[in-house]
Amino acid sequence: MKSSSKNIFIILGIATLAFAGYYFVTQRAVGEPELSSSSLDVMLESTQSFIEYRQTLDQITFDFEIFEDERFRTLRSYSDPVEPKPEGRQNPFAPVGTDGGSVVTSS
Repeated sequence: MKSSSKNIFIILGIATLAFAGYYFVTQRAVGEPELSSSSLDVMLESTQSFIEYRQTLDQITFDFEIFEDERFRTLRSYSDPVEPKPEGRQNPFAPVGTDGGSVVTSS
């Protein structure tokens, strides 16, 4: 690549970065909300309630000793395993009662 084309690419890159920086700075200034005293009061109340909830949650402790107890460790499941059963018909578009597929009923 020639040095003149390299210089053009560098100048274009610097100009692009400068334009992007200017664009983001001006957009941030335009997008800043106006804060009134009533909106500040609402934000302070919300913050205070958040702090109170956080303090309440910080006081909660969990006791995991029950999981170490022998009675908990010897618990067994007496449930029967559920066996999968076929559902539907082999050909769902066949008329009902024809040889196009058997109708499976669940019990």
